[in-house]
Amino acid sequence: DYTDKWAPVVSWSTVRMLLCLSISQGWKTRQVDFDNAFVQAAIDMPEVYVKCPAGFNSAEHDESVVLRLNKSLYGLVQAPMLYYNFLKTGLKSCGLEPSETDPCMFIGRGMIALSYVDDVLWFGPDLQEIDKVIEELKNSGMPLTVEADDAYAFLGVDITPMDKIPFESSNDGYYMSQTGLIAKVLQTVGMSDSKHKRTPASSTPLGTDANGHNFQGEWDYARVVGMLLYLASNSRPDIQFAVHQCARFTHSPKQSHGEAVKRICRYLQGTKDRGLIFTPTKEMTLDCYSDADFAGLWNYENDQDPVCVKSRTGYVLTLAGCPLIWGSKLQSEIALSTLESEYISLSTAIRELIPLRRVLQEVGTALNLEFSKPSIIQSTCFEDNNGALGLALTPRMTPRTKHIGVKYHFFKSMIGEDKGIVIRRVDSAKQKADIFTKGLTQDTFESIRKLLMGW
Repeated sequence: DYTDKWAPVVSWSTVRMLLCLSISQGWKTRQVDFDNAFVQAAIDMPEVYVKCPAGFNSAEHDESVVLRLNKSLYGLVQAPMLYYNFLKTGLKSCGLEPSETDPCMFIGRGMIALSYVDDVLWFGPDLQEIDKVIEELKNSGMPLTVEADDAYAFLGVDITPMDKIPFESSNDGYYMSQTGLIAKVLQTVGMSDSKHKRTPASSTPLGTDANGHNFQGEWDYARVVGMLLYLASNSRPDIQFAVHQCARFTHSPKQSHGEAVKRICRYLQGTKDRGLIFTPTKEMTLDCYSDADFAGLWNYENDQDPVCVKSRTGYVLTLAGCPLIWGSKLQSEIALSTLESEYISLSTAIRELIPLRRVLQEVGTALNLEFSKPSIIQSTCFEDNNGALGLALTPRMTPRTKHIGVKYHFFKSMIGEDKGIVIRRVDSAKQKADIFTKGLTQDTFESIRKLLMGW
């Protein structure tokens, strides 16, 4: 009885981008929670009917009577879509239009609103104007609650001004952390009082361990890995590689995989108060770091299984030095050389870079920011492999590289000083993406973590 049910939510990369811009531009923020969100949206077509609730039947209403819903209900599959349309209509009536690049970013009247279902973050230079729009929404019949502080927590991520962090010396920026989730993970695994490790993963890759003992523990492997994935994706990129290693085996975990999860927990035990530091530099450039680990699972997986020779992609995109989006994943095809694996990783990272450049350009143009007044925003892609650099910057193919899939060559048409994207070599010691490709030694891990997270 319905055709459409999909509803968008704001991307975390957009949230982090706006936080970075709010620091550098001195913007004010507000957080609003819409009360009983889904039941505010009206249902027009198609009609939805429900059985009468218990106790409703009387002499006038027998069991054949049903009720037609005028408003949406929680549990209705189209409820998220109906509420998104309801919120969009309300924001448009106040002069805010949805972005062309992120439908949950609304721009207008000198401000930006980011919506994730019923939570909305507001950014802008004029706090009075933001409060005025919020009051207009309230007067239009949209019940909402304005949080007492600025953007202090969003979807379980604590966003704290740096001047309120006792163990940090800087007073500028925000500190993103999830101490509550870390405590929940440690409690679930039974390691709240465990000793700590200095790195989240061993330098030895985590293989299938086909002949190993099946995982047996008092905690649910998939549930803990799910919590760790949310943690790694939002405030702790330093554990991204380690968690992704473990996530590969949620369908059939072995005892060795459970031990790998426990190692992550021991690392979190020693860094449970830490998070992601946002202190943007003065240079507002959107940059990209990409790296790869060629056939890192060889000799650690079944050598008759093609998975064992797959390489791993790692990348991170930064705005003014602040991480916006990062990833660690096995490549879908088998690279035949280090050059090829690095080239695939570079192409994958640029596919993330291009839409983020569009979002940044749209925000900068709408709010008349200085860095966007030139027609093109500048981006640098950092690569530490000379072969991949040569292949990316030269127009010709060689017999060794002509077989690489066409989809990995698409970005060549977008490279150039006049197009805003250039590729530069970076020393391996400064390659921020290295932390996403393999288990590092303690000294190397802590050095890269300092570059990436600020501590």
